[in-house]
Amino acid sequence: MAEDKNKASYPMIPESNWWSMRNQFSKTLLSTVSVNYLKTLLALATDQAARNILSPLKSLGILDDDGHPTDLANLWRTDSTYGKACETMLNAIYPPELLGNL
Repeated sequence: MAEDKNKASYPMIPESNWWSMRNQFSKTLLSTVSVNYLKTLLALATDQAARNILSPLKSLGILDDDGHPTDLANLWRTDSTYGKACETMLNAIYPPELLGNL
């Protein structure tokens, strides 16, 4: 069976990692998020496990290509703007057909 090359891939981050990172970001926003930082923060065993978190953070727009937090990261880390940040991420990543009436 041929693989569908047009199949979309969406960023996925385990819920516990999402909240651990957000809690840490809300305390302090680093200038750069690295593989080693994520390994330490999330108690990950391998560099690859950290890269599997780093890549979606970039895809979602929380980090830029160099690992620097974006303006969206600042919105994401703050309770009063968290919903706006999530809405921005959803609209940037998912096609309208998948969002429905969100």
